[in-house]
Amino acid sequence: MRTQDGADWPHKVDLPTATELYALLKAGTSCSVNGHTLTLDDHGVWITNPYGNDGLWQEVTIERVEKFLADMAMDKDYGLVP
Repeated sequence: MRTQDGADWPHKVDLPTATELYALLKAGTSCSVNGHTLTLDDHGVWITNPYGNDGLWQEVTIERVEKFLADMAMDKDYGLVP
């Protein structure tokens, strides 16, 4: 995972924990996980998939983040794909 400042995720594991990602999102940090960029704004968390298509989580919950990370662990793409 990469954060908005471009620094590599400090752990050797490819994915952050749900608690770590949730905290970063709630703090307003834009993150990239498996090619999906997550950015918080006034409307919720925007998820831009590797193909440039956006989706929106209006409610940001730890459960939603856990589901997202489980999907990323299985290499699923969010949103429209070609």
